[in-house]
Amino acid sequence: MARLKDFRVIVLSLLLGLGLAHQNGFAGEKSTTQPVQSLSVFDSNGKRVGSVLGFAGSNELPTVGLRVDGRLIVLKVERDKFSQSGFTAEYSTLYFESSNCTGTPFIPGTAAPLPAPFNILDGTKLYAFEGPQRDLIIRSTGSTSLPNIPCEPVNSVPGFMQPLRFLTDLAEHFQPPFTLR
Repeated sequence: MARLKDFRVIVLSLLLGLGLAHQNGFAGEKSTTQPVQSLSVFDSNGKRVGSVLGFAGSNELPTVGLRVDGRLIVLKVERDKFSQSGFTAEYSTLYFESSNCTGTPFIPGTAAPLPAPFNILDGTKLYAFEGPQRDLIIRSTGSTSLPNIPCEPVNSVPGFMQPLRFLTDLAEHFQPPFTLR
């Protein structure tokens, strides 16, 4: 009986030892590592958004580069949306000459010359500068894609602003949540 008990202890010890050895790797076994050639951001459908150019901001968000009709676009990507980078500014309120937020949108100011094209992000819609700043009469303000910032008619207000040209609606191309791979 003592031999059976000793045998059980030996077998149990051996099995536990093998289990721990397998879990932690056998002596001399090395884990494998592989370099990452490049990182990309993908949408919820597995569609590649763009190559990661770097990480920025207090949350170290990935900054991606992509092209829209050949135009370079640089954006930060959060889990559920796109956000501004050094080459793309977010504007949630655009200005219009019409009283119903249709036609050419405008923003105040202009960008200093940059090494890449400067773009405007209104929610999911991307815009580019269209010509020089000009005088206009503002008749409405609002967002073209953010429902919480509806179009509001305003009394005719003179302004000197930058006209914009619509590039694309990113929501038509990419669906959050976004992941880094």
